[in-house]
Amino acid sequence: MKPIEIRKYPVKLTQPGNYVLYGSATTKSAETKNKPLVTIHGKDITVTTAKMYLKGNKDPNCPMIFIEHSDNVNIHVKTNEGAKAVVVESSENITISGSIKNSDTGILLNNSHNIVVQNTELLNGLCGIEFIDCTNLTVKDVIIDKSTCGLCAHKHSAVNLNNVKIKNSMTGILVMRYAIDTFDIHFTGCTHDRLPMLSIYNSDDSGKQEVERCGFLFTKGVNVIVNDAVLTHNDVGAIVIDSNVVFNSCEFSYVNTGVCAIKSTVKTNNCSFVGVKTKDLAFVSDVEHC
Repeated sequence: MKPIEIRKYPVKLTQPGNYVLYGSATTKSAETKNKPLVTIHGKDITVTTAKMYLKGNKDPNCPMIFIEHSDNVNIHVKTNEGAKAVVVESSENITISGSIKNSDTGILLNNSHNIVVQNTELLNGLCGIEFIDCTNLTVKDVIIDKSTCGLCAHKHSAVNLNNVKIKNSMTGILVMRYAIDTFDIHFTGCTHDRLPMLSIYNSDDSGKQEVERCGFLFTKGVNVIVNDAVLTHNDVGAIVIDSNVVFNSCEFSYVNTGVCAIKSTVKTNNCSFVGVKTKDLAFVSDVEHC
């Protein structure tokens, strides 16, 4: 099938086909103000932006690429700036790849299923990938660099991570409870390298405590299973607050404290602790004692 060229924006794609985005596009122009540059609402659609960069503004309600009520969509993106680069709502069987830079949220997935984010670099953002009420989400061969939070999960979600590297970020993985039952994380070759200062807010978001370089933060009552994770060169490998967490076959290396648990239940099965300065597993009363 011959690719269909797109040169004028905004554009809404509803018919099956292979689309290629050309030219330049920004949500700052009069024609595209407060509108997504590319809206996808359909099935069997492939989109590439290899010929251009999309550029957005800081309007949180105006993503550069908006995928809604769609099935079997494959999109390769290149974006620079913007509040949200890619937003997926109520869709399934979506594959996302490419390069996303300088976005407040790189990829936001909401109420969507069977999603794959692969071969993607997310750089300089507040949140690399955020997912809400998603199932069967796979993130593989992804680099998230210089984000406030690498991956952020809300509500009932399930994600598989394979060869994901999060570095130079304030929080590697953040999982928060609102109305969550369980959250399962499966890691292969996932590292969180030298994370800087992390700010932790308590459950009612009043007051703040700080610790340095934390790989995982589980808070607000989540139930989590972490398999085959590697956390290295952090002050604290994982902080668990008001939650239930099981670590299976995980490696905690060169950390001050492996796992710091506050009002939580934590189990470590077949885990290795190498170069731990203070304690492998510490049950404490508050964050300051981590």
